[in-house]
Amino acid sequence: MNKYIPKKIAELEEYSPDTTPRDVRLDANESAYGLSEEMRKCAEEAASALLSNRYPDPYASRLRAAFARAYRADPSCVVAGNGSDELISLLFTAFTEKGDKVVVTSPDFSMYGFYAELAGAEVVEYRKNEANEIDFRELAEIVKSVCPKLVILSNPCNPTGRAYSRDEIAEFVNRCGCLAVIDEAYAEFCGCECSVMDMIPDSENLIVLKTLSKAFGLAALRVGFAVAAPEIASALNKVKSPYNLNSFSQVLGTAALERADGTFASAAETGAAAKRLKNSLESLLCGMTVFDTSANFVFIDAKSEKKAAYIKKELADASIAIRMMNKRFLRITCGSKDENERLLCVLGKIIMSKEFSQDE
Repeated sequence: MNKYIPKKIAELEEYSPDTTPRDVRLDANESAYGLSEEMRKCAEEAASALLSNRYPDPYASRLRAAFARAYRADPSCVVAGNGSDELISLLFTAFTEKGDKVVVTSPDFSMYGFYAELAGAEVVEYRKNEANEIDFRELAEIVKSVCPKLVILSNPCNPTGRAYSRDEIAEFVNRCGCLAVIDEAYAEFCGCECSVMDMIPDSENLIVLKTLSKAFGLAALRVGFAVAAPEIASALNKVKSPYNLNSFSQVLGTAALERADGTFASAAETGAAAKRLKNSLESLLCGMTVFDTSANFVFIDAKSEKKAAYIKKELADASIAIRMMNKRFLRITCGSKDENERLLCVLGKIIMSKEFSQDE
């Protein structure tokens, strides 16, 4: 090992997205749809008006104001980031010190633990039950016993698609006794019914994360938000880079948020399509567990590492990318109607093959 590379970096497991070209990408929970004609025009206008020699607005004021209108928040409670990932990293930088404990649930978004360890925090993992669900009373007891600085989880959950009710999350936040970060990256797909954004004005310990990467279909622009009490928002602003979000992303993100009602409607349609995909997959994949979903993807327990790997490989050979996790689990993004039909057609052929049906 190079002597100049710190041990904490050398021992980190790198997050390595699949960049192999595929005709159908159902592996990253991206929107299946690009910019509308109206938004494309906005993008062209933004590009032509861009002052490339000037730094962007360090406060992303217009963007934050547009977010506040769309989500009925106070702009002073909103911090804009270079994707939710930057904000997750900043949360650990700002609110934990070396040796502090943080609680994560598992399975959940792997980058929570990654950024916590990078900040020098000790990660305490709460393992979900066999149905991949959280017992919030049990989780609260763990939090009480280890006294972490911060607990973080996604709702709806990535990768399981499980959404917990607003009341369940609210009760946990109120009793956990530490900073509670709720990542709502996929909440729009279930109509935001699970959202705890309305708690922000009365909560000192709640931080809600939002993104334009999923329902808004702007993953390439890297626009995320943290919403919290003004004091917490101010602390985050102190540690973020002064010009962390580029001008183009700010302008196009603002335009998207000004049209949020249309996005919320289309996200609900995508959520319904994901449920239909779940039902179709359940009919095909006999003997496997296909979990209910409140997001834009479907989570599958293949029950067999060999069969999970075979499905992923055969789909890849058909130029369809999906995600395999922990060797026996598969996560499949809901694509367009044509993409879903192609997936199901190819998958039907795979499970009928002699190789798939062979015993391990």
